[in-house]
Amino acid sequence: GSTSPAGQLHHLVGARLDAAPVPTRQTLGATAVIGTVAAPDLIRQVSGRDEVETVRALEDAVSRGLLVEDTERGGYDFPHDALHDMVLQRIGLARLRLLNGRAADALSRPYSSDGTGVPTGRVARHLALAGREPEAREWYWAAAQQSLSLFAHREALEHLRSALALGHDPAVNHAAAGDAFTSLGRYDDALTAYEKAAAAIGSEGPNRLAVIEHKLAEVHDRLG
Repeated sequence: GSTSPAGQLHHLVGARLDAAPVPTRQTLGATAVIGTVAAPDLIRQVSGRDEVETVRALEDAVSRGLLVEDTERGGYDFPHDALHDMVLQRIGLARLRLLNGRAADALSRPYSSDGTGVPTGRVARHLALAGREPEAREWYWAAAQQSLSLFAHREALEHLRSALALGHDPAVNHAAAGDAFTSLGRYDDALTAYEKAAAAIGSEGPNRLAVIEHKLAEVHDRLG
């Protein structure tokens, strides 16, 4: 039977990947894990190869049509999503964790100096995929704070949900979600979040509970 055009493309792309030497395939794996237009230095750090090997592998990947140069953004990307996905699918679980861990470390390195310009959400995601959950939880919380400071409330809520799923303090987390919902004018959701925060605090922290009760009162006031 004849294969579909999509099936033929899959076969062709697979054959082109199989024909590439190991350093090229490893460099493609690192680029796929990074997931956006990737700078050569970031690809080098994630792949774990030296500078000369990385340059050669990148040039080889471009000559084989497996990567394209994005001169505007100063990096490399896949010519189409199907190729990116296929490269990712071919990476074993242990190596995938290793590469995500390296990506997180490389992206968070500037953080120790000043912290501005670090993609906190991306770092958190890479850490989660690396299986480094306690670190991922803290970075998702940092990403939520960063989003809130930029008034990106919907984004903040996503980061808060991810942090909560990884075991972040529910009282603190729900209270922050309540603030975000209030800013978005989603008052019913805000009430639910503040009530969850109050329940998580319980009678343990009367001062913290008073703050939440004050916020609940303010939302009820807005609802009239």
